[in-house]
Amino acid sequence: MDRGYLKDDKSTKEAIDAEGFLHSGDIGMVDDHGMVWITGRLKELLIGAGGENIAPVPVEEAIKKEMSAVSNCMMVGDRKKFNTVLICLHTRVDEKSGEPTNELAGAALKIGSKASTIEEAKKCSVWKSYLEKGIERANRLVLFNV
Repeated sequence: MDRGYLKDDKSTKEAIDAEGFLHSGDIGMVDDHGMVWITGRLKELLIGAGGENIAPVPVEEAIKKEMSAVSNCMMVGDRKKFNTVLICLHTRVDEKSGEPTNELAGAALKIGSKASTIEEAKKCSVWKSYLEKGIERANRLVLFNV
């Protein structure tokens, strides 16, 4: 799978370094098991390419409110032409290690899809529709405070 911005090599090179790290403006850590944890933000506003200030937290909260299958999300896009949201789905947690598995769990199994893993969800038209419609509802929530 290619990583980066679609047909925008310049933005990809600015955001993803030679070692493959995404520079999102967030604070994080890597635990003893190699898992990456987002622990905070360097700043609470994203600045759009046109200079507009965008508060990501209300958008992230609206997304989680509108889609119960989403366990967490993070908006990125500082100084970019458009913003992107990284979405995590509810998955089963390994009881021994405490780490998330690839298996969907809870609300992520109740959207009407036959997908039972993250890989299956990525290819599923039901999931695509669920996420697109959820993002549309979240955008309306944030824009119109409904």
